[in-house]
Amino acid sequence: MSNTHYITALRFPLALLVVFIHTHNAQWQLIETGSAPTLASFLSGILPTFAVPLFFALSGYLFFYKVSAFSLDCYVGKVRRRMLTLAVPYLLWNLIAFGLYALQSKLSGHALAYPFSPELWWNCRELAAPFTNVWGFTVGASTAPIQQPLWFMRDLMLIVLLSPLVYGLLRRSGWWKLLVLGAVYYTGLWPNPGGISFMGIWYFSLGAWFSITRRDVVSFTRPWLIPAAVLTPLCAIVLTWFGMGHSTVNQVAQSIYVLSAMTLAIHAAHIFASTHTPSAWLAHSSFFIYAAHTIVLLPLTAVVARSVAGSGMLLQGVAFVGCALLATMICAATYRVLHRFMPRLSAPLTGQYK
Repeated sequence: MSNTHYITALRFPLALLVVFIHTHNAQWQLIETGSAPTLASFLSGILPTFAVPLFFALSGYLFFYKVSAFSLDCYVGKVRRRMLTLAVPYLLWNLIAFGLYALQSKLSGHALAYPFSPELWWNCRELAAPFTNVWGFTVGASTAPIQQPLWFMRDLMLIVLLSPLVYGLLRRSGWWKLLVLGAVYYTGLWPNPGGISFMGIWYFSLGAWFSITRRDVVSFTRPWLIPAAVLTPLCAIVLTWFGMGHSTVNQVAQSIYVLSAMTLAIHAAHIFASTHTPSAWLAHSSFFIYAAHTIVLLPLTAVVARSVAGSGMLLQGVAFVGCALLATMICAATYRVLHRFMPRLSAPLTGQYK
């Protein structure tokens, strides 16, 4: 499109959805009663699952946005900028997470849950278990660094390094090559080498395709808006009824849900940005929220979950939503203070250098 205001409008809501994903943690699962597990599973495991794929797609779109020729100089310049905006915060937040886990182990008198090693910055945590794909062979587990949500940044940095391959693949006759990438992702052909899933490659390439081929995202997806409005709630109902998993029904419903929900989110943001000016500071806070929210969320849910243990579904549901919102507000407020009063500290933590 001619502007990217709708992307600015999307950033904070997508970060909030990521917080919801991690709110349904072990603390909540221990105290849930009645229909509360179903509600929490929907709010955490179904509703927000399009957020990270859309973050990848927007990253791909912006990476090639207004790039007329992807020369070596262009590539080197973009990689240098991404090292500041991605690599530095990635290293720092994982180091902070290690320090907090080490402090927790020290205070509790237990051995380190995550001993210091290079794996802390790569694959010390399992994100998704191995599974058998439609072809009958096992796909390895996808992994994450010690600060689990940052697997997104790890994968994005690798994709950025390989961006010339993405550009070369999609710049000519890109539509059928894009279909091949989609087929690899949806059929589970990718074996997750090194714990790296194909999600980032697929959705980054999908967003990149729009920029590389000079297609307007909103105009291109507008004919799919009504089908998306029908399919999004329908697939959400199917996923709620059958539960998440690797069955064929679940995989098809999940794949359709993500694409249709992404379409709805883009158009909702476009409509909002057409009549309102998106908050710049909220958009900028999204990175800090994404990187820091589990540090706030885990102790917060431990306290709140214990306080509503044995309560009814309504109170547990309100507490669940309130916990995610409060964690987001704390992170956003912390970012605001750091950015305003301690910019030299906030810059390396967020990759937002002046």
